[in-house]
Amino acid sequence: MDNVKFDLWRKRVQGGEEIWVALRDSLRGNASEAVWAAGLNTLRLVDYHDNEIVIGAPNQIQLLRVQQRYLPFITEQAQLLVGHDVQVSLTITNPADDPGALATSEEERR
Repeated sequence: MDNVKFDLWRKRVQGGEEIWVALRDSLRGNASEAVWAAGLNTLRLVDYHDNEIVIGAPNQIQLLRVQQRYLPFITEQAQLLVGHDVQVSLTITNPADDPGALATSEEERR
């Protein structure tokens, strides 16, 4: 990968991470503790590109719960932060593949 492509990739990733931090903070601040604990706290950023945020849930049960109950809320918060063109989609992720996610989850449990 040449330096120009790497720099563009790094900016996109950093931008996605910044958006995710802001979105997570917004979700936590605007959701009740029960909603946060019911699954929003387990979500992780998977990807952000072309005005689409892909969020990972740790398993099928969490994915369905978030999809059925909280996706409109998550999308609304994302649109407030990024703009009305942003789309939010969900996928299943394995937290073991993301050491940072494990550390965050352990810190939140304390």
